[in-house]
Amino acid sequence: MKILFSIILLFNLLLSDTNIIQSIEITTSDGNIFIGTLIEEDENSYRIVTNSGINIDVPKSSVKEVNYIELSSYEEGLYRPDPNKSMYLFAPSAYPIGDGNSYIRDFQVFFPSYNRGFKENISIQAGALTFPFMPLKYVPVIVSAKYSFPKKNEIQFSTGALYMTAPFSFESSWATGITFVNATIGDLFSHYSICLGWGYFRDERDLDLMENPIIVFAGNERLSDRTALVFEFWKFPDVEIQYSPLFISTRFIGRKFSVDIGAGSSLEWLQEGIPIPILNFTYHP
Repeated sequence: MKILFSIILLFNLLLSDTNIIQSIEITTSDGNIFIGTLIEEDENSYRIVTNSGINIDVPKSSVKEVNYIELSSYEEGLYRPDPNKSMYLFAPSAYPIGDGNSYIRDFQVFFPSYNRGFKENISIQAGALTFPFMPLKYVPVIVSAKYSFPKKNEIQFSTGALYMTAPFSFESSWATGITFVNATIGDLFSHYSICLGWGYFRDERDLDLMENPIIVFAGNERLSDRTALVFEFWKFPDVEIQYSPLFISTRFIGRKFSVDIGAGSSLEWLQEGIPIPILNFTYHP
């Protein structure tokens, strides 16, 4: 545990020189997009200066949408933040979705979900596991909630829970899920997390809770303006390290969407050539 936390601290030192630029993104009615620093605004127009030092006046009458965003300055140019900052592949980061923000996510094709932020620190997810030809009464519905504490010194903590049950089945009453706490260090462009999760299972009124937590070490390392490396390492209690799964994916990042393409395996499974494909889609309306 101390080793993992030391690794995160090391990554934070490496990323501490990231130059974050508070910027404005203006979309006009004819489809043009202007990005820069707002230097003046009046009742008729916005005046911005681009990263190249060019002053642009944008009439408000032509403006369709205005967003205030953070950009990161690298030698290759300016990078947009990952719009899916609140999630890695399956495990959450401590970052909230943000007040009024929402996105639609399709995890491994069979788990679509709607995700929304309330206030600045509450994130809600609602979805279902939809397998072909599965009767409606057996379809598991998943709901999760996360509370993110205020970020301090590049570190943010959160806590939450995931709850899964089959609400349309009247023959049995069961539920399963996980409660978790996690810590994320970094910024919106590259960040790393340690998550502790306690699984539980309920059958009627009987509740079983794990004594020892699942430990997840996850990261999102920005590679370019359009790509990032996302990974998760899961350590289950009483499971030897060679059987612990590692998931690695390339995340392709757009203005409104992201796609994860990768694979997961363990040291033991890898020797037998049994990778688990990863395919996730996220859309931000």
